[in-house]
Amino acid sequence: MDQMSKIIAELPNVLQYLVPGYICVLIFTAITSKKVENTVKFGISCVLSFCFITLINAAYHVFNWEITEIWVTVAISIALSVVIAILFAEIYTSRLFKKFIVKSFQRSPHDSIWRNVLDYEKGTNLKVYLKNKDYYIIGHFYTHEEKGNDSWFSLSAFIKTDIKTNKDIVNYQEHKDVYIVFNLKDVDTIEVF
Repeated sequence: MDQMSKIIAELPNVLQYLVPGYICVLIFTAITSKKVENTVKFGISCVLSFCFITLINAAYHVFNWEITEIWVTVAISIALSVVIAILFAEIYTSRLFKKFIVKSFQRSPHDSIWRNVLDYEKGTNLKVYLKNKDYYIIGHFYTHEEKGNDSWFSLSAFIKTDIKTNKDIVNYQEHKDVYIVFNLKDVDTIEVF
């Protein structure tokens, strides 16, 4: 029972110095599709949580607030982490930031090539040649699931065309609510336009 009391006594410290930063990292990586290893994620979480607590304590001092309850500080820190994660994710995914990174460092801020070539806002058209198939697919990019070579893509308003005759086999170009889904491992070539 003594061991359990010690764990419960340390719970506020875990909440204060890990959870807010972890929530911040979780939200940022979810919005940006940035991959962060768990060991790095916990380290960054601790640093961010410490920064949040330091900012909050500085605000207490500046505004002469007398808040001694740790749960209030944790709640404010979590709220701050959510706001900061969303703010930094918006900046990170902005075109201006991408242009700055590319111009300054000659590299993309993204882990995935798809974030560089697909326009998620205005849309992108793809021409997909599948392995061992006698047709290709042209359609409007709808969504994809990033899992390396086991990634799935979906196109809307697609046309399936015979490679040899260039005649349409199936034409759903006028139907934006009809999708075709394919796996990246089945793809020979994708043309983006």
